[in-house]
Amino acid sequence: MGSDFYADILDANDVKLGDGPLVNLVSLNDTSSLDQIGGASFAFPAADPRSQYITAGSQFDLYDRVDGNLGRFLYKSKALNESQGEAMLAVDCYDQLRELSRDSVYLRRTYTNADVATVVAALVALFSGWSATVDAGIGNTSVIFQGESGLIAIDALRDRWNKHYRLGAARELQFGAFGASSGVVLTNLRGQVQAEFATATEIAIVDTIRLVEESDEIFNRIVPLGAGQGVAQLTILGATLGSYAVQTGTNADASSFYYIQDATSVAAYGLRTQILTLPQITPITNSAANIVNAANALKLSAEAYIARHLVPKITYDVSVRALRQTVKVGDTVRLRYRGVVDGYSYIDVDADFYVMDITRSRSVGGNRTATLTIATIAARRTADTDVMLNVINDLNALKVHVPISLSKDRVGPYSLRMDSTHTADFTASFGNEVLALNYAKLRFKTSPLKSSVTTVSTASSTAATTTSGGSQTPTSASGDALHYHYVPTQHWTPGGSDYPVYIRAGDAAAGDYFVANMDGFTGAGGNVKTGSDSTTHTHTVTVAAHTHDVTVPAHNHTLSYGIYQDTAYPTSISVAVDGTDRTIVLGGPWAPAGGALASTEVDISNYLAISLQTNHTISFSCASGQGEMEAEVRMLETIQAIAVS
Repeated sequence: MGSDFYADILDANDVKLGDGPLVNLVSLNDTSSLDQIGGASFAFPAADPRSQYITAGSQFDLYDRVDGNLGRFLYKSKALNESQGEAMLAVDCYDQLRELSRDSVYLRRTYTNADVATVVAALVALFSGWSATVDAGIGNTSVIFQGESGLIAIDALRDRWNKHYRLGAARELQFGAFGASSGVVLTNLRGQVQAEFATATEIAIVDTIRLVEESDEIFNRIVPLGAGQGVAQLTILGATLGSYAVQTGTNADASSFYYIQDATSVAAYGLRTQILTLPQITPITNSAANIVNAANALKLSAEAYIARHLVPKITYDVSVRALRQTVKVGDTVRLRYRGVVDGYSYIDVDADFYVMDITRSRSVGGNRTATLTIATIAARRTADTDVMLNVINDLNALKVHVPISLSKDRVGPYSLRMDSTHTADFTASFGNEVLALNYAKLRFKTSPLKSSVTTVSTASSTAATTTSGGSQTPTSASGDALHYHYVPTQHWTPGGSDYPVYIRAGDAAAGDYFVANMDGFTGAGGNVKTGSDSTTHTHTVTVAAHTHDVTVPAHNHTLSYGIYQDTAYPTSISVAVDGTDRTIVLGGPWAPAGGALASTEVDISNYLAISLQTNHTISFSCASGQGEMEAEVRMLETIQAIAVS
C-alpha cells in the first residue's frame, strides 16, 4: 500500500467498486462533532482509474494503520486541483449521521407524555439498520413532528432537554448528557520530563492554541413563547414542571407575560432578558391536560436554554501531537496551559472543558496532528450557516405544523321571555378546537313583552247545556176521567216512544195509569195519580241526568294586527352561570326598582374558562314583573385546528 491510510469505494447499495481500495491517498482527515454531522476528506492523484466511481451516491470505508477503521462516510463533493502538471482530486464526505437527515419522519407523528428514551429510539428505528443508545431517566415529553427529518426531530429533543447526541459505532446514535472525563490532559509541558511523558499516555502535547470565542451571550431572564402569535401564543402559564418558578410581568397594554429568572446570574452580570420563541412547541390536542403538557415542554426548554447562557462561554481550538488515548466528543479534557512572555503571563488555564469537535489530520509524510475544539459550556456556538439553517427549519415548520390562532366568537343575541316563575336561559358552547379563552363579555338589556295581534271578534252562538235529573211537574187539565199531561219527549220517552204520554184514570182506588201512543194503550204503569178523576191535579215525573247537543255553525274570527307592547318590565334581575349565582360579584341585581334596563356588559371569562370544550348555561331570573331579556356573549378564543374524527 502507498500510505498508512486507504479508502474502499462503495455504491449506494453497499457494494464495493473497483478492483481494490484507494491506496495512494496523500492526505486523510476525519472530524467527529458533538450535536451535528461530522465528516472526512481525502485527496489522491486524479489519474487513478478508481476516480470514475466517485460520484453522488458513493460511500467510503476509511482506514488508518494507527487509528484503525474510521467508519463509513457518504459522498458530499469533489474538487479537481491542478498545479505544475499534477492533478489531485479532493473528496469531502459526511459521516453516517447524514443518513438521519435524508428522510422524513413524515406527518402527524405524535408522542404524548412519552419517555424521551422511547421517543428517540422510535425515531432512530425509522431508519434501516440504525439503533439508539439513550440515557435513562431524562423525562417524559409530548411532541408532534410534521415532516422534519430524523436528525432535526432528534435535535429538537436535544435542545428541549439540554442533552447531546453523537455518532457511536456504525449506524448507532448515542443520546444523553455525556460529559464523562476522558482522563486526557492537554498541556504545553513546560518543565515536563521526556521520560515521564513517554509513559504518561494521557498527556497530549499542545502545539498551538487559539481563543476562538468568548461569548458575552449571557441571558438570565427568559420569556418563553411557543406556537401561535400575540395573545394566542403558548406561554408557560400553567406549567407544573421544572426547577424555576414561573414569574409574571406586565406588558405595555397591561397584559401579562410569564418568565423564568436566575437570581445568581442577575446578581453577577445584571439583568439580561431573552425572548425565546419555540414555534414547534404546541399542544398535542386541545385537552386541558395536553395544554399543561405543552406549557411544561416550553418551560423545560427554557430552563435548558438558560442553563447554557448563565455565564460567559469560552471556546479554544487546541492543536496537539500524540493524542494517544481515545477521546469522544461530549467527553471532557483537562487543559493546562500557561503562556509567559518576558515574565508576563498572557494565558494561564487549568480547567476542564467539553470536547465539541475532534479533527485528526494525516499526510503521507508521516505528520499526524489532532485539533480539538473545546468549550466551557457544552453548547454549539452559532455560526452564520447555523443561523440560516435554523431560519429555514423554522420556515418549514410554519408550513406544516398546526398553528395556534385567534378566533372571535359570538353567541346570540337571543330574545328570551321571563317573569318571576320562568327564567331566560341560553347556552354558550366551546368546540374542541379551543385552547384558551382570552375573554368572554356578557351583554344584556330588557324590554316589555310584545305582540303582533290584539282583539278577536266572535260571532254569537249557543253553548251546549247539561240538565240534571229531578222532578218535573207537567201542567194538568182538570176533571175528566180520561186526561193527559204532555211531557216533551226529549225528557222522558218510556218504551222508546217518540210520542206524548197519556195518563188515564183506571181504578180510582189504585190510581192506575197507562202509557199509550197515538194508536192506543200499551202497558200499565204505577201509582202516579191519587184523588178524584175530576180534581185538578199534577203528576210528578222523574227525569234522569242528561246533556243536550248544540250544533255551532262553521264561522271565522276576525284578527286585528299591529305591534302591541306591554308596560311591565322584569324587576331585580339576577344571573347564574352553570347553576351558580354570580349576581353580586358581577354588580347586580339589576333594575331593582323596575323599569327598562339599558345595555349592560359584564365579564364572565373566569366562569366559562373553568371548563373549556363544553357547554355552559347562562340563566337570568327576576323577582317580579315580566318582559323580554335580550342577551349575547362575545368571546375571543385561542384556537388550534384539530383532526375531525
